[in-house]
Amino acid sequence: MDRGTIGSSSGRRRSPQPWSVASSRSHYGFAEGQDFCSELSKTPNGGRPSKEYHLSLDMAKELSMVERNEKGKQARQLS
Repeated sequence: MDRGTIGSSSGRRRSPQPWSVASSRSHYGFAEGQDFCSELSKTPNGGRPSKEYHLSLDMAKELSMVERNEKGKQARQLS
C-alpha cells in the first residue's frame, strides 16, 4: 500500500511525511524490508528525487488504528 493511500483513507489532509514513517518505525518497531520499503523516485524535470514509501497491509492497519480522529476510531472498532 502506498503511504499516500493510507493518508487519504485515515482522514488526514496530507499523506504521512517521511519523518512520520521514521518516527513510526522507531516507536512501533517497524522494519524496513518487512513492514515497508522505500525508493527514490525520479522527477520528470531532473530535480531532486523524492523518497516514496510502500507499506505492508499490517503496517497500514496499525498506523490507521493509532490515528487520533474519527477514522482511527472506526479502524479500532473494526478490529
